[in-house]
Amino acid sequence: MNTFDKNYWSLYLNFLKDFKELTYRGFSIPYFSIFPKLVNTSKKQWNNLLFDKKLAQQLNNQVNDLQEIQKEFSKFVQRHTKKSLVKNKQGKVVLHVDGHLRFPKETFKNYFDPTRTLLISAVKGNPSNKRLTSKKKAIVKSLTNTITVRGNSHKNRNITPNTRIKHVPSVIEMIGIDHLPVDYLPNYSVDTKKAAQQLQNKAKSILKSYNKHPLYGEEYFQRALLSHIPQIINWIEEAKNFLDKVSVSCLVISSPHSLNRVLALAAAEKGIPTISMQHGLIGKTYIPKIATIDAVYGNFEKDWYIKMGVPEESLEVIGHPKFDQLITRTPMSRSKFYKRLGLDASKKTLLVTVREQYDMEEWKLLIKTISDKYSLNILIRDYPGRETNTLSKEFPFVIDTKNYNLHLYDILPNVNAVVSYPSTVCLEAMLANKPAFILNKEFLNEVDYRNGSLPVNLSCIRSPHFIGYFNVLDKMVQDDPRKLGQLIIDYFKDPRWENYAKKKREKFLPYAYPVNKRSGKRLIDLINKLTI
Repeated sequence: MNTFDKNYWSLYLNFLKDFKELTYRGFSIPYFSIFPKLVNTSKKQWNNLLFDKKLAQQLNNQVNDLQEIQKEFSKFVQRHTKKSLVKNKQGKVVLHVDGHLRFPKETFKNYFDPTRTLLISAVKGNPSNKRLTSKKKAIVKSLTNTITVRGNSHKNRNITPNTRIKHVPSVIEMIGIDHLPVDYLPNYSVDTKKAAQQLQNKAKSILKSYNKHPLYGEEYFQRALLSHIPQIINWIEEAKNFLDKVSVSCLVISSPHSLNRVLALAAAEKGIPTISMQHGLIGKTYIPKIATIDAVYGNFEKDWYIKMGVPEESLEVIGHPKFDQLITRTPMSRSKFYKRLGLDASKKTLLVTVREQYDMEEWKLLIKTISDKYSLNILIRDYPGRETNTLSKEFPFVIDTKNYNLHLYDILPNVNAVVSYPSTVCLEAMLANKPAFILNKEFLNEVDYRNGSLPVNLSCIRSPHFIGYFNVLDKMVQDDPRKLGQLIIDYFKDPRWENYAKKKREKFLPYAYPVNKRSGKRLIDLINKLTI
């Protein structure tokens, strides 16, 4: 076990135990907090801390095996789980609609019966409509007043809790889904202000006793923890009240973020089975597993979860319904696509997928390497809703797809290759029979951190959290943008490289995404297995 993992997981385990007395209605609040959100990962001190070989020795609880955190959470889940699941045939299949579920509207229409299905949202829409019909972000008031905590500097600090909006349904393709009933968790709210303040005061007392702790003494940690408390208390009330008043046969959630953990545990107390859908590349933030069944893309995730201490019987290879569209959706024709974007029909087209300003210098170098030696149509696609890159300004010949309101599945069939940071776009490209090249800024080592060589815009995957999902693609994964750029040129010019890319894709997909029937059908089969 490397130093980073040992320190990260040891700090996590100690946090669970050190703050276990923060309980509400029988639930220990720390188990619902997302640990990475409690730490300021942008600070050099935090990164140095994770590589300090002496840190774990200073903690009361040391993690020596990757499975220990999952085992701790499994015990927590078990304490709140009814002895056996209840098959409530008359209950509703409830899907929690948040920014990570990402089911296309066709999945709801084709597989979910309106008489058996209920959509639940944490953001209340128009009460007179009771449909998710607006893409505008809702405005919700903060849950508590400003509070203060005294840290190791012995100065009072203002603590303003965050609003409880975390996931806004506007990112989901749910416009036009008017055949399914929708309910809202805020309909089941009660006044939790007094309880939240009492628990925050208790948390402040615990924090004072750890004022010299390398993590707990940080102002960022204190502010984050204290702001999480009213959020979680409110969600516990909403989840419990909802499940008391609505007959539920199965609950489908996305990633194990705070609210979904609350929903899953509240359901477990009633014997209601839960299914957690994978929404992106697997990594450390997917631990803990808390649902009855985790529905994963393929065997890579299944094997990873088992390695992390998750029982095999609680995992199902489902894929994801959004990928079904690669088969069912009729894409824009090549001629229409080229005409709409003003592309040169005599040239091949490359899609470059980026994420905001992360690794922008590397992306510039890659595009320059390619454009200096080979003439291509080059398209840029930024992370949805995060279009802030400047590549099209740096290179006038590059076309930014955000200006054309195109669905990714209109783009993929009409390009010849894709290059991206490690993301699901690479998987989607290969499912669309396109080669995927990965610019993999995977890991900065201990020396990089201690020398202060962290870039200002650190890649979201340039950390020890990335677990090598695409490593089987071998040479198509590069950390040097010049080497990757030359490889892309070779792919377009040399049939041997085209054949190499095809073989790597054919090796990757059966393990990563073994498709034998559509994911929507596999999901509904699993739901029926748990409920009928």
